[in-house]
Amino acid sequence: MGSKSSSAGRGAIITTALLGGPQGSGVATTMSVTPVMWPILKKAGYSADMAAGLIAAGGIGAVISPPLMGAAAFLIMQFLNVSFWDVVIMVTVPTLLYYIGTFFMVEMEARKYSFARPKLPASRPGW
Repeated sequence: MGSKSSSAGRGAIITTALLGGPQGSGVATTMSVTPVMWPILKKAGYSADMAAGLIAAGGIGAVISPPLMGAAAFLIMQFLNVSFWDVVIMVTVPTLLYYIGTFFMVEMEARKYSFARPKLPASRPGW
């Protein structure tokens, strides 16, 4: 995610988005990602509340993310009488807007609180 002060937050959002879509559960996504992302966010300077909120916000996006979208997809299919793939197409735009908005908030908080930049590993000879 680069070497900016918002890199840890962006990594948390991307991780929850990539895991949350196929998993389809906000709670399961949050619980799966927390052991990995929590130390990274704390090291970057996020408070406990901010780190938990960021992981939870990314995880709850799984509820509206294709391909599974939790139980809501099946309710939409039933009430609107449309196919599953029509529902996937319909929820793609709101999902993208949700994660773009979350990225924007991560960038704004990183500038406001001046989080630490990640330390990139030194290049190794021969790589």
